[in-house]
Amino acid sequence: MKAIRLRGFALLLVILVSSFGCNHYDLMGNEEITISEFIRTNYTDDARMLYVEHVSQDSIHPEHNRLEIDDKGIQEVLKAIEAVHTLDTDRTRFIFHEFAVSKLPYEMRQFRIGFDRYYESVEPLRNGIPKTGFPEIDDLLNLSGVQVDHYREDFMERPVVLFSSDRDLNLEAMIRRLEMVPGVRYASRSQSFYNSPQPDIRMVRKNDVTYFRFAIPRSASFRATMHDYRVENATARYLGETEGIFRY
Repeated sequence: MKAIRLRGFALLLVILVSSFGCNHYDLMGNEEITISEFIRTNYTDDARMLYVEHVSQDSIHPEHNRLEIDDKGIQEVLKAIEAVHTLDTDRTRFIFHEFAVSKLPYEMRQFRIGFDRYYESVEPLRNGIPKTGFPEIDDLLNLSGVQVDHYREDFMERPVVLFSSDRDLNLEAMIRRLEMVPGVRYASRSQSFYNSPQPDIRMVRKNDVTYFRFAIPRSASFRATMHDYRVENATARYLGETEGIFRY
């Protein structure tokens, strides 16, 4: 079977759902869904990561540039996951209970800043104090409740500092702000890399429709079985199964 690339899937969904009209960000009708204790216990972290990843990638989402995470949005994603779970088929029982597919970690707390050159004003960073001397940066750091995890200098003696927040944040929004500050060479989220196949959940949302892809690895060659679902008006529908190369 022809390999199916996740990017192609996501692009197809975006093209498909864009035909529905204006963008809306509440899943209308989902107030009818009651989140089970099983989903709330096992999938709240997944919903949080899926929501923040979605917000960070959707440039016209009303929360796109907000650092704090909207709990209402997380609850809406949880309800959509519950809608899939409620189908209660052999397939969903395998996905949620036997294999327990979960989302790969999406970093929401740890990030790094690389500076253009050494500044005496960032000396506190050497001592683990989250203060740079740049008001634009310090205001963000104070707002986000961060601490210094690691300080180093590259071969050109330019500071590179690893920070972590005491709470989940939309780090992509923070990074966009940081990269606009003179003296910042780059800013980035910490990321995990995998040398073996991992299960994962992907989500695309547009208008009042949510699409999920549950990927289950089949071998060490990064091939996976991918199960796709559509959730609208509190109702989930199975779209089908594909097999191919899953891109992390």
